[in-house]
Amino acid sequence: MDKPSLEGILTSAIVAKVFVKIFNNSKCLLTWPKLLLTDMSSEFKGSCEKLIKEHGIKIQKASSKSSMGIIERFNQTLTEKLFHIQDAQELLLPLPKRSRA
Repeated sequence: MDKPSLEGILTSAIVAKVFVKIFNNSKCLLTWPKLLLTDMSSEFKGSCEKLIKEHGIKIQKASSKSSMGIIERFNQTLTEKLFHIQDAQELLLPLPKRSRA
């Protein structure tokens, strides 16, 4: 099964809103990063780029496909691990409150 693609759905404004939601959440232990490695896609331009600069974050654009491959593999591994954590936590919930009950 092919994994769904977010290409064309993510915009700079949406990415900026998600960054604010994540990093300004008092319950989240993450802090604004000092460096953001991106590909050349448009979702990191415009509103997102303005927000990143407001927080003093350096933007580094990947120069080769191999450097992005490393990041993409890390993202895939992180997604898999987070999915398993979420899945395990949901087992503690009563059946009606589980997302796949």
